[in-house]
Amino acid sequence: MRKKSQDHSRVIITAAAMSVLMVASGLIYRTVASPVKRIPLDPNTLSGFPLQIGDWVGEEVPIDPDIEDAMDVDSYVSRRYVRTDGQAGISLYMPCGTDIAQLLQHIPENCYVGAGWILTDHRMAELSFREQGVVPGRIVQFARSGLDMRKLVLFHFLVVDGECFTSFSAVAKAKGWRHFAEVRYAAQVQIVSSADSQSIEAATQSVLDFARDAYPTMKQFFQGLDAAFIAQERAGTSVRK
Repeated sequence: MRKKSQDHSRVIITAAAMSVLMVASGLIYRTVASPVKRIPLDPNTLSGFPLQIGDWVGEEVPIDPDIEDAMDVDSYVSRRYVRTDGQAGISLYMPCGTDIAQLLQHIPENCYVGAGWILTDHRMAELSFREQGVVPGRIVQFARSGLDMRKLVLFHFLVVDGECFTSFSAVAKAKGWRHFAEVRYAAQVQIVSSADSQSIEAATQSVLDFARDAYPTMKQFFQGLDAAFIAQERAGTSVRK
């Protein structure tokens, strides 16, 4: 069990550290962002995201303060969730902020490949819900060779002002690039499972199982954030710093 805990901590910390390597690449994305400086969210914005979701129980995975500073996102979730029966576990990394150009830097294809991982597979993976509709997500797989081969599987999607998208280009296609100047906030959802000690199929099943169980909670949480933005903007106050 200790090894699994270390693996999940390593996944979260690695993902955050990889994000730091891509800061310089953000210049190209800032050409599509609003020139107006956005006020960042309060750092505690995502702290209320539940630690228990159905049969999944979470624990915080601390990120090194130097890495946290370099990530330059307003608020984030960095946790490990494990099923109460101990049969599955995933890592959840969920950065959120008002600086859309900054978040563009941290998509998995940028961060992981930039840190030496090889993109081995990616495909669309929509999840359908009776009450919540369809979540347009992607399964992304990475591998890295060394003394031993390491493999990761991610289920990834974006939340932009309460709506879900597969990518920022999908946001642009749906709303036009000018929409970025009007975005209140955006978040990335990265659900990650290591395939070092299990098959790719088992890791993929774990991230999809968590996504199915957690999405209704995520949707409700982000809808609450969106409603708070709208209400406080009308009142002349803000959920930001």
